[in-house]
Amino acid sequence: MSRMKRFSRQLNYDILTSAVIVGLVLFAITYVCDAILYSLGVAAAKTILNDVAIALAGAVLLVIFLSRSRKNQIVEQAKARAMVVEAVSHYVRDVFTPLALVMSSQDTAERLRILDMATDRVDHVLSQVLPTVGTADKSRHV
Repeated sequence: MSRMKRFSRQLNYDILTSAVIVGLVLFAITYVCDAILYSLGVAAAKTILNDVAIALAGAVLLVIFLSRSRKNQIVEQAKARAMVVEAVSHYVRDVFTPLALVMSSQDTAERLRILDMATDRVDHVLSQVLPTVGTADKSRHV
């Protein structure tokens, strides 16, 4: 896939809208400065291309900045999802290890007690741990 196709896929309507707005603001500012220069005796025809160039440069820089910012957001979201998977995996392994060991036991009461404990642990993971995983900055299970 060519570099331009990958770049265009990363762009969305919000990024382009922001770039156009910044470009227009830069154009307006430079146009006002040109009006001041015109009042001082500098011809506007000499500066209008500069206004367009500054507006385009500003818009391109904004598109680059917003595209990279969006990419960073995607990476952060992926990291957060990985942390959720890691935390749930950790707790689920802790739940199923005693279950696997006790299933070979002949004591029914012991098996039911471990099963009850495992059910409570799974409930704890789903109700307490899972909603708070995304708030952590780093893994809690290293």
